[in-house]
Amino acid sequence: MQAIGLALSFLKDIWWILAPFILFLIFRSTWLVYVQSAYLSAISWILLEIKIPKEVGKPPQAMEQIFAGFHGIKSKIDIIDKYWIGKVQLWFSCEMVGRGGTISFFIWTPAQFRNLVEAQVYAQYPESEIREVPDYTSAMPLDIPNSDTDLFGTELALAKDDGYPIRSYKEFAIEDIEEETQKVDPLSALAEVLSGLKEGEEIWIQYLVRPAGDEWKDAGQRIIDKLIGRKAKKKKSLLEEIMSELGEYLGHFKQAIFGSSASEERYEKSDDNGDKTNWTNLTQGEKDIVNAIENNIAKLGFDTAIRILYIAKRDIFQQSTIAALNGVYKQFNTQNMNGFKRVNLTGGAYIFKKTRELQMKRNIQLRYRMRQKPDLWMYKFTPYDFLLSPLQKNEHAIFTLNIEELATIYHFPGGVVTTLSMPRVEAKKGGPPVNLPFA
Repeated sequence: MQAIGLALSFLKDIWWILAPFILFLIFRSTWLVYVQSAYLSAISWILLEIKIPKEVGKPPQAMEQIFAGFHGIKSKIDIIDKYWIGKVQLWFSCEMVGRGGTISFFIWTPAQFRNLVEAQVYAQYPESEIREVPDYTSAMPLDIPNSDTDLFGTELALAKDDGYPIRSYKEFAIEDIEEETQKVDPLSALAEVLSGLKEGEEIWIQYLVRPAGDEWKDAGQRIIDKLIGRKAKKKKSLLEEIMSELGEYLGHFKQAIFGSSASEERYEKSDDNGDKTNWTNLTQGEKDIVNAIENNIAKLGFDTAIRILYIAKRDIFQQSTIAALNGVYKQFNTQNMNGFKRVNLTGGAYIFKKTRELQMKRNIQLRYRMRQKPDLWMYKFTPYDFLLSPLQKNEHAIFTLNIEELATIYHFPGGVVTTLSMPRVEAKKGGPPVNLPFA
């Protein structure tokens, strides 16, 4: 008790020193909410529906190239942009919707990037059709869940650090196989679930993607350094820089004469501090992990958030559909690498269980409708949010996937997927002949 009294007395004496810093932090947070709200409210957003031809005939790698093109919207944000203009890095929302047995593909984009989206999609799928459509979420009442309709929602997160890759389409039997019946599309299971929905059932899947910087690659490199026993890099002197360049040159010379794999050449030599790494002591499985992380961070990355909603009439609401959705994303998990886990589920327990569940369900569907990035700032929709937020466990459900991983979980399925029932382009549209006479 005496220690507590001394602490309180100390705080009483220095509160006037701490107060300005605390007030500044509060002001900064409030100001960011204000300027970012103003900036985002001035952005015009549109929803584009993509209708694909009957025969796609392209692997997910085509979608990988589309995501690479989307990375071009990355912009530099300096301190003036952030704190005066409220500028934030804009994003896309790539969405799949299953309703009553049909499947649709959408991309939610700032209107200023419409030409970019269309150019990238047409470049890979020239016979597809893109059109602006009304937001399908607006057709759903805001008061769900209600006495007639129930809702389940969840967000996904990675089980491990972003540097560890998930199972990508290259590990499915889909490329370099001529027989169509031998191919396995990563979206086959999801297409089966979406196309099997009854009238009155809907599944909304949302992939929010924003170009990432190099921070996630640096984090991945730190994981590699830890695995191989390399110490953290120190700033080199001019002489050390010269010796490092000379060592690298001699290493290339050795590789040209004697031959050596890229990983061995890079990891068997001493690290930048002159200490030997333990690459040769790693098991083959550990070496595979190092190589997989290195390949993962070598590609362009996107900060990603995934939301999934299952909405159905109460008399046909099925828990088995929720289990099936969970199983769909389990196929991308590997024991020694990475995988998805469900977070921020719309279920509560114990204290105020029904009230908490109701608010969580309504909040997640509002965040879905608004295509809200989890790391901007969180809306407080009702007084319940303020009162019950200490009881909610909300994880920071944003992570980084590279373009190969994104193309695995979102692409336009080809002939491999035969269960799809979705709007397709029946015939390619063409313009009038160039020599058409005028009246």
